[in-house]
Amino acid sequence: MLSNCVRHCCACQDKTKRLVTVVGATGVQGGSVVRHLLKDGKFQVRGVTRNSTSEASKALAALGVEVVVADLGHKDQLVKAFAGSWAVFGVTNSWQADNLQSHEMELELKWGYNLVDAAVEAKVEVYVHAALDDIAGATGGKAKAVHFTVKHRALERARKSTIPTVVAYYSGNYASNLEYFGNARVAADGAIEFGWGIVRADVGMPLVDEQDHGLYVVGILNNPSKYSGKIVRSGRYISFPQMAATFQQVTGRKARFFREDEAEFKKTANPHIYDSTHTFSTVGYYLGADLTQDNADFPQAGTFESWLRRTGWTGPKSVKL
Repeated sequence: MLSNCVRHCCACQDKTKRLVTVVGATGVQGGSVVRHLLKDGKFQVRGVTRNSTSEASKALAALGVEVVVADLGHKDQLVKAFAGSWAVFGVTNSWQADNLQSHEMELELKWGYNLVDAAVEAKVEVYVHAALDDIAGATGGKAKAVHFTVKHRALERARKSTIPTVVAYYSGNYASNLEYFGNARVAADGAIEFGWGIVRADVGMPLVDEQDHGLYVVGILNNPSKYSGKIVRSGRYISFPQMAATFQQVTGRKARFFREDEAEFKKTANPHIYDSTHTFSTVGYYLGADLTQDNADFPQAGTFESWLRRTGWTGPKSVKL
């Protein structure tokens, strides 16, 4: 059931401005997009969430965001949520528990299709879809990352639709994954070890400061004709050994690279994580794409060093013996 906008917030925006609706407004990507839209000041902002009574939703409403409730599993709710929108930012969460129950992530694919179909029905003019590459398709099945592929399939649906302007936003690996995704760990001797499964030492990972997603998306919305039909990739390439060196320089804590034994990692890791790290080591996170133009278009985007200094992060809380 779609709620009305949160009390006091429908009337607090300039109705002469174009309306941008942000899916996942209290999440990492969507939340960053909302904050950057508010800072930019050129658009009305509507945020879609599953729970308008959460503290995060109330905080957005207090900032003047029109907060509405819709479930990605119900296209009719999304159509109502998108009503009157000039643009929509659509994103799906691969790591939501119910989606992980299926190795092929059919639920996320349904969410992605619903977002696109709702944008079509609501006559949205600009649709920015948080996507990634179809790894299996690009490599002939030699590598795979299912959550990449389902996002890409939804993007392809959008590209084939009647939406006038479709732009793909590819997110790099969140810097915060160092804390929450096992990309860094504390060794028995107190050193911080950087790595991810079987990712090799020479592999560059496109690391993105999670507060910068909105920087890229608002840049797209301010110049949609420039990016129509294109891919905008976020992050700056940095290897795990380079992260360790930068971390040691900034914090003074001892740091080094680690890589898991592949046979053991395959036995114990979540299959999606194993597939992803195998992909990164063989064909790269972005299939080897050159980020020179993306970095030039968005020079304000942070680096790993600036993220460390901004957050004051000094290593993960978990201990690996």
